[in-house]
Amino acid sequence: MQTILQTLQEEFRATLELTKESTPRCYTFPEAKNIIKVAVGMRRSGKTYFLFQTIRQLLGEGFSLDRILYTQMS
Repeated sequence: MQTILQTLQEEFRATLELTKESTPRCYTFPEAKNIIKVAVGMRRSGKTYFLFQTIRQLLGEGFSLDRILYTQMS
């Protein structure tokens, strides 16, 4: 039986793949190691795509996708 977390991770991975050709955002998180990153802002301001862009950068630096947890609040 699949857990809710496994389902959420599968959905995240599928969405990450679909957004790989999105417009790059000109923002970065402040440099802070071993700290959880959170994007907060107005609706429809590009937070989700910015997070996907940041995740793709981490993957390009050699981070394993298994070490990244993406959750979304509605």
